[in-house]
Amino acid sequence: MIQFFFISIIIILLVSNKILFKRHSIKRKLIYSIVITFFYTLIYIVIIIYLWNNSSGNTVPEPAVKKIKLSNLQKNKCIAYINFQYSDKEILNNLNIDIANNQIDTVYLDIGETKFVKTPIFLSDTIKFPENFSIKIADLQGRVIKKYDKKAFFDEIEKSKYEIKGDLEKKETDWNLIIK
Repeated sequence: MIQFFFISIIIILLVSNKILFKRHSIKRKLIYSIVITFFYTLIYIVIIIYLWNNSSGNTVPEPAVKKIKLSNLQKNKCIAYINFQYSDKEILNNLNIDIANNQIDTVYLDIGETKFVKTPIFLSDTIKFPENFSIKIADLQGRVIKKYDKKAFFDEIEKSKYEIKGDLEKKETDWNLIIK
């Protein structure tokens, strides 16, 4: 790209000096050449900046949301059904909920596998869990092994720096549920 730039500057300067400025003095040709080179370089820089900003590697990062970490320490594979869905009433009362992640997730976990599930709560928010929050752990045949409502979930998760359950629910950035 840089070689193309230098070759094109030389060609533009030669052509402009031969055709446009053939009747002028050498001093004037030199000044015109410097001005043309300056404007050509400026245009080249603008094009490079435009291409850089519109490249595919410059994507908009997705918003950072709080997550639930599920770790399967059982001797069998399992399926986790996570209901982290706010009702319409809850969404209307708190507009900071990320509607894109307001869903019921199904997560398949191999033996010893750990996966993260996004919640609809942004990292900077202190929103409580939905009223109907639940996690069901089932085997591959669909038999429910364990159920967690909000209270059971907070009793079962790995301990954190927050001791008050309200703080644990609102201030924590991720929760780690170990499936045994």
